[in-house]
Amino acid sequence: MSMHVRRRVLLLVAVCLFVLVALPSTGGAVGNIEEITPQALPDLDTRDAVAPTSDQLAAAESLGASVTWNQFGTPASVIKFGGVLGTVAKAPDAASAAKQFLAANTTLFQLGSVDSLQAIATSPLVGTTDDYAIVFRQSAGGLASLDGFVTVSVVGNAKAGWKIVFASSNVPRDNAPTGTDALDPVEAFTAAANDVGANISWST
Repeated sequence: MSMHVRRRVLLLVAVCLFVLVALPSTGGAVGNIEEITPQALPDLDTRDAVAPTSDQLAAAESLGASVTWNQFGTPASVIKFGGVLGTVAKAPDAASAAKQFLAANTTLFQLGSVDSLQAIATSPLVGTTDDYAIVFRQSAGGLASLDGFVTVSVVGNAKAGWKIVFASSNVPRDNAPTGTDALDPVEAFTAAANDVGANISWST
């Protein structure tokens, strides 16, 4: 890998890490009820921390990548030092190339299907024409996640092809919503308030 390409890769990795840190993390929502709680309550996240599966570890090894893992047992960062994670010969744009890469690595990212991902940032990085940090938002059951994102660094263009140089995520493992309870707005508000320690009730 040439020095020029290496610098571009390092820049893209830095940008992806910045994007991941800058994106909102609201899986543990803040409880703040006006005139009831004096200040915003701390985040509450009831999702369990899990380790990557043996299939994920094997997928990382097969990719030849160095992988770190987040609390959900999905990749926090994926990089192949001295090389690229993969190439996409044919894709009309960088977002499509990034999604092809993720589709080929659903086991590693535990996505279930890339259909659950919506691209929300697709433009080239400022000052470049061929360097991208494509950001996808995860959804489940048709509902967009507040804090489930995947970022893929892509270099190239439709004519020359695409190189995947880095990926990062904070997505929980993809699964459809479960449960059958249906609450009206008042019931939902009351249950949420009680869950964060503000014991309230409504009379009709």
